[in-house]
Amino acid sequence: MGNANVFALRTTMYRHFWLFYVACVFCFCVGILVGPWLRGVDREALDSVKPEYVISPTPLHALSSSSHPSVNASADDAPGAAAVLVTGMHHTGTSILTLLLMNLGLEAGRRSDLLFLPGNKVKYFELARAEHLNEDFLLKTTDKTNPPWPAYGHEWDRASLQEQTQYVLEVKKVLDWLDTYAGPEKSWVLKDPRLCLLAEAYLTQVTNRKRICIIPHRDPIEVASRFVPFARGWPLETNLELWEEYNVRAIQACRRTGATIIQVSHFQMMTEPYELAKYLHAKLVDAGVKGVFLPSEDGFQKRFLKLWFNPDKPYRVSPTGGAEVLSKLEGMISTRAKRVWEAQRTYNLEMLSDAELIPKSWTHPRFE
Repeated sequence: MGNANVFALRTTMYRHFWLFYVACVFCFCVGILVGPWLRGVDREALDSVKPEYVISPTPLHALSSSSHPSVNASADDAPGAAAVLVTGMHHTGTSILTLLLMNLGLEAGRRSDLLFLPGNKVKYFELARAEHLNEDFLLKTTDKTNPPWPAYGHEWDRASLQEQTQYVLEVKKVLDWLDTYAGPEKSWVLKDPRLCLLAEAYLTQVTNRKRICIIPHRDPIEVASRFVPFARGWPLETNLELWEEYNVRAIQACRRTGATIIQVSHFQMMTEPYELAKYLHAKLVDAGVKGVFLPSEDGFQKRFLKLWFNPDKPYRVSPTGGAEVLSKLEGMISTRAKRVWEAQRTYNLEMLSDAELIPKSWTHPRFE
């Protein structure tokens, strides 16, 4: 083959390669621009509310150093779509509960927006930007001598006024993003166990949707025992304090902001998930939330049960930790924690007075 023919062949090959490359880039760009439009999402509006985690030198508004922003009481009078917060303690089934709510028609974000961590098989469906925002803020409000992961010892006033203000501004951006993603007619759900400690900052910024708190409950001894493998070196009673403060602060925040509280049993979630789906659907409809639907039992079986439940591995009622650990935990549970658990398991949070829901200082002597 002559040099001229070789040169012509190479030129043709290069031309075809570049044409293929340009076509791929074009298709990729079209997919990004058109994909959201096809599913009814305004891409430009969606990206315009993407939060940027930058401390502003000039906050747009100031907060009281002793409380969160005042509540817009008219928000829950608006009919239709809802802002649903799953305010459940760690190890209470918040991931499964959130997936169940998504099967009822609530939006949580695109798959690429949600956390799926290979290292934590039960940490799913958390909006990454919200989880990172909450985690970063709690590092500022938790005594550094305390265990950082569960935010033990969190106090809102440990953050500076500027940090509080900036945090609430970023929370508002997250909520605006969810509003835009879901659209005005659909409800969205936000899940993060840290919301137990920070729910008020979120709920006070919801101004155009119904406020709904869904609080899953689980036996405090069972939850505390689940922390044992992760809490080596912590005083055992710390695990019970975490359960108590997470639940007390979640209930208080939802009550103070006028949110509708829906209680959910972790035991029912694991043993009768479709019955729980029917219960949640009825509760959301009763609360005036539009756009939710109840899938058929067959559809629910295919989309939910087969993904999460193994019929050969029934729900384990007994907590972990051994008889000695369980006996110690039984003797450590506080009177208030017993009251909170009684109110939860009997679906009667009204029995708890406002005085019983005042957060306490929870820096344990072990960490001082």
